[in-house]
Amino acid sequence: MRHGIVATSVLALTLTLASWVAGGAPAAESGPALAATSASSELRVSPNTTVPADRVANVAPTESPVLGTDPAWADAAEFLAAINGRRAFEDLPPLERRAELDHLARSWAATMGGDGSLRHSDLIYDVVAGSWTAAGENVGYGPSAATVFDALEASPSHLANMLDADYTAVGIGVVRVDGVVWTTHLFAG
Repeated sequence: MRHGIVATSVLALTLTLASWVAGGAPAAESGPALAATSASSELRVSPNTTVPADRVANVAPTESPVLGTDPAWADAAEFLAAINGRRAFEDLPPLERRAELDHLARSWAATMGGDGSLRHSDLIYDVVAGSWTAAGENVGYGPSAATVFDALEASPSHLANMLDADYTAVGIGVVRVDGVVWTTHLFAG
């Protein structure tokens, strides 16, 4: 397995394995290499933090979502189990999955999957404009939830979001486009 870090406006981690097409936009399984890519961002609210007025939203905690039968729901559940498993390994409490964060995360995952472009959203402003004081975002794509999680876990900045003790909740959005898993994880505390 070959690991490389690609520097752009956000940190992107590219894992190359022998089963998928490397480089460019993701493609269905047809070539000799695999690209699993991810990126991380974070925002903390302090007394000096200003959230742009157009980003203020009513994002209040609500009940956890009910899992459906869509394969993307199973992928989201797999991400949650993997994140909380890693947190348990570090003696951290599990993150609670929140419906309002899921909704935002699914929307962004669908946007990325729809145009085939991995990039950060500005959803962390929506999160902290609600009742949260800290927010982080991991985004990624790859052939499976497990592969994307491995890429996220291997990156120090992504792992830091997963293991941040200030975060108590997470929203996980997953869409599948042409066999590719696109995901957004919104962390809040």
